[in-house]
Amino acid sequence: PLTRVEVDAHMKLAEAYDTLGKRFEAHKQRQKGEELLRRIQGQAAEGEPAGGAAPGAAASGPPSSGPAPAVAPPAGAPASPAGEPSAGTNPPR
Repeated sequence: PLTRVEVDAHMKLAEAYDTLGKRFEAHKQRQKGEELLRRIQGQAAEGEPAGGAAPGAAASGPPSSGPAPAVAPPAGAPASPAGEPSAGTNPPR
C-alpha cells in the first residue's frame, strides 16, 4: 500500500535536487510525489464508503471483558492500540 512516507521521501529528494541546482530532477521528483499523493487520496476516498463492514464485524463477536468498546474509530481518526491516544501522529487535514 502507498503511504505518506513515500510522498515525503520524493518531496525531500526534490528539495535536495533543488539545493544542488538540479531543477529538472527536482521537478520530476515533485511530480512523482504529487502523483502518489493523489493516488493515496483517491484510495482513501474509495475506502470510506465501503468501510461500513469493519465496525459491524467487530460488534458481532462475543462481548469482551476488556476495556471500553472495541469498535473502529470514526472515519478520519487514527487507530490506536487499546484506545490510548496515539502520540506523534499527524492530525487529519
